[in-house]
Amino acid sequence: MIKKSYLLLIVIIFNTASLLAQTGFRKGIIITSKNEVIRGLIYKSDGSNYETCQFKEAPNANVVSYSPNDLKLFQFIDGIPYRSINSIKIKDPLKIVDSDVPVFLELIVDGSSSLYRYKKAYYITKSDSSLIKYDNGNVTALSNNGDVQKTKILSYFLNDCDKLPALSDKKNLSEKDLISIIEQYNKCQDVATNAFSDSKPVINTKSKISKGPTTKTFSDYKSIKKIDFGISMGYTNSRMSVKNKLDKYRYLDKSYNSIDPKVGLVFNITFPRFMENISFSTELNFVKSWYSSLVVIDNLGSGTSYYDTFIDLTYLEIPLSLKYLKPILKGTLEIQGGINIDSYINAETKLIAEEVVDNVVTTSESDALAVKSKQSGYLVGINYRMPLKYFKAGLGIRYIYNKNFSGDEDLFVNNDRISVSLIITKK
Repeated sequence: MIKKSYLLLIVIIFNTASLLAQTGFRKGIIITSKNEVIRGLIYKSDGSNYETCQFKEAPNANVVSYSPNDLKLFQFIDGIPYRSINSIKIKDPLKIVDSDVPVFLELIVDGSSSLYRYKKAYYITKSDSSLIKYDNGNVTALSNNGDVQKTKILSYFLNDCDKLPALSDKKNLSEKDLISIIEQYNKCQDVATNAFSDSKPVINTKSKISKGPTTKTFSDYKSIKKIDFGISMGYTNSRMSVKNKLDKYRYLDKSYNSIDPKVGLVFNITFPRFMENISFSTELNFVKSWYSSLVVIDNLGSGTSYYDTFIDLTYLEIPLSLKYLKPILKGTLEIQGGINIDSYINAETKLIAEEVVDNVVTTSESDALAVKSKQSGYLVGINYRMPLKYFKAGLGIRYIYNKNFSGDEDLFVNNDRISVSLIITKK
């Protein structure tokens, strides 16, 4: 059972990393109200991007604050596009948008009919210049003449398309449902649809809004989580430290070391919408360690004792951690912290004792110590990965500390290790 202290450690790491991940400057592009396209750095924070766009053209440049009156659109590179509500051709949209001033809306589907998100509510624009708000099952519509209507069924306001999926009659729609409805609605209106498998900027580098297909779906919303997986291989330097040794364990040395290869599988999960710089990581590593020692004890006139101790361990190492991701140069620096679980496939210990008294040798053999079948501890690490042509490759260094390795109640043994690994994951 994982101890409460380890769970507390994960909570602290998660909260600290979350705060770091949700703020900071990211690479991006803006379009001004005069159609000027400027590349630079955009400040990303949790919530404030709806009201302002903090922008600077270079890392050391002054920060300029743009309002929705100043920009038509801004977008983080390979990330989230935000469109000014002023650039949407709707009469008095603030009447049903929860704001007293112009705001930026997150753009999910861009087309003749588009899907936006503002805080927790979704907004749909139609080709007839009407605006529909969907918020937790409640549907409100603003017609082109300014009339407001309310219902519980979204299909009521999309009745000019008789081919909508049946889910449009549901009272609780997910974001994925809304995307499907808008894509089908655009097809029904004979509007070309193109759903991208990767998020792409709606702005190109030639100071124009990209024409392309009429409808674009941005995958940061269609796929809320991203998973990558791969393999790792390297070496582990592990150590057992014997503490509080009673006389009956005098045959044990103070510490044991073993350097061994390891190989395993790596899984990383990120949630770009919520914490784009945080990932959850788990691994399954196969490790085999071998320890041995010779302890010689003079029994003060009663002969000499020779103790050979052998410990052979085969186990699965299962790290569960959170990573804070920081782009550096052409790659990503990953700072890692979490818990580790060892599950032993095989744990053999042997003690060969030789007692020499008056030139008579007596030999006995027994188990050296009991080893717990499962152990837990904490881990910290740092990795650096960068994309190559067909995959991502990186190097990682990790420290793991497992407490109370032995199953003997009156023997206290710590087990800690440092590993260096080559990590290869899909691009």
